[in-house]
Amino acid sequence: MTEVITVPRKLDGKGRLILPGNFREAADFAPDQEVNVSLAYIEGEKVFIIAKRKEE
Repeated sequence: MTEVITVPRKLDGKGRLILPGNFREAADFAPDQEVNVSLAYIEGEKVFIIAKRKEE
């Protein structure tokens, strides 16, 4: 089973998304974490996927 945590947010005036600290912490992302952002279609909806970059 896939667990999904949803937090409603508005984009700022420049189209940026600000993640709340507790949401970021739940995902174990550091404040300055480098990430990859992908766009996918799930059940006909467009979704963003934010994933940590693998260290090289």
